[in-house]
Amino acid sequence: MACKLLDGVTVVAASMAEAGPVVTQILAFLGADVYHIERPSDKEEPRHAGFVLRNSNKKDITLNTKEEEGKEILWRLIEKADVFFENFAPGAWDKMGFSYEEVRKRNPGIIYATLKGFSNTQSRWKKCVAFDPVATCSGGNTYVSGYEGQGPMMCNVNIGDSGGALHGAMEVALAILNRKITGKGTYLECPMQNAVTSFCRDQFAEYYAKGSVRRSGNSYKGTEPNAPHNVYPCQGGDPTGNYVMISCGPDDFGKLCKAIGREELASVPEYATARKRYENRFALDHEIRCFTMTHTKFEVMDILAGQYGIACGAVMSPGELVADSYVSDNILKPVEDELIPGGRMHMPSIPVKIEGEPIEVHTCGAHGSSNADVYMGILGMSEEELEELRRKKII
Repeated sequence: MACKLLDGVTVVAASMAEAGPVVTQILAFLGADVYHIERPSDKEEPRHAGFVLRNSNKKDITLNTKEEEGKEILWRLIEKADVFFENFAPGAWDKMGFSYEEVRKRNPGIIYATLKGFSNTQSRWKKCVAFDPVATCSGGNTYVSGYEGQGPMMCNVNIGDSGGALHGAMEVALAILNRKITGKGTYLECPMQNAVTSFCRDQFAEYYAKGSVRRSGNSYKGTEPNAPHNVYPCQGGDPTGNYVMISCGPDDFGKLCKAIGREELASVPEYATARKRYENRFALDHEIRCFTMTHTKFEVMDILAGQYGIACGAVMSPGELVADSYVSDNILKPVEDELIPGGRMHMPSIPVKIEGEPIEVHTCGAHGSSNADVYMGILGMSEEELEELRRKKII
C-alpha cells in the first residue's frame, strides 16, 4: 500500500519551471489526481531529468488553452476539480479569462492557488516575474549567505523554488481540510519571497540580539562564538567531495581532543573557552585537519559521532546519496521509464509516511499520455471526439 492522504482530490495544474510543478507533485505524492497541462506537440521528445523530477505521479494531458475550444475544455475540467493551481507570469491567467472571480462563478467550492515570486495583492513588486534567485535575494537568504567580510553569495539549492513549493503544498492541503469542515473554497497565494523569509529564523534571532547579521560561511551560526566549527578535508578519491563538517559544542571540546589523539589541547590557555577557541580558530582548524586528513570522511563520522557523540556530517554528493541504502529506500525513489535518458533514475520524493505507508513514486509518462483517461474517462468524450481534437491541434 502507498500513502493516499489526498485520495479523491482532483487538481488541475497549469504550472511551469520548478516551484509550480513541485507544489502539485507533492499533492500527487499524497494521493491527489493531478492533471498536468502541457501544450500539444507534433513530436515526442525524451523527458529530461528535470521534468521527471518535478512532474512524476501526475497525469499528463495536452491542451491548447489559446484556442476557444481548448479554453472550454479547461472550463469543463475546472468544474469537476477541487483545486486549480497556476504559477505563470503575473496576470497571465487573468488575461485568458481564468481569474479567481471567473473560476469561482463556475465552481464556487474551488481552491484557487497561485504561486508567484511576490504577493499578488499586497507586494509593491507584484507585477515582477520571479524565479529562485529573485526569491532567495528578496526573502533574505542571500544577504546572510557567504563568507565573513565578503559579499553575499547565492545558495546552490533552490530553496525559493522547492521551499516555496513546500509551503504552497501545505497551504493547499490545509485549504482542502478547511473545505471539508466549512464547505467553502478559497483563494490562496504562495509567494516564494514569503517562504524564503520563513527559513531565516536563526538569522532574525541574531539580528534582534546584535542588531546585525554576520555572514558566517562555514563557521558557527548564531549569537555566541564557537569553534571548532568548519568543513575539513579528508582522505579519498574525490577531491571535490572529501570533506566532513565538524561542529564541536562548548562542552564537548575535551572529548574532541581525546578523539583526535590530542588530549593536551584541552589544557592550552588559548583554547580554554569557546570564545578563545573562536579567536584562535585558524590554529585550531589546523590541528583538526591534521586528524581528518588521515581518515576518510565516513571514518571521521564513525569516530567522532559514533564513538564520542560529537556533531559531524560527511559532505555527501548526489551519487553518494543514491548509493546510501537508507536514503534510497526512504527519500530517493527509483523511477523507470524508456522516455528517461538511461531508462532509470533515482529522484527525491518527500520523507512522509502515514501509518507506516511510504510515498509511492511513478514516472510522469509520455507527452499527453493521460489524454484518453482524462478526456474520455472524466469528461466522457468519445474516441472520435478525441481524434478530432488531435486533428485540430487542440490536444
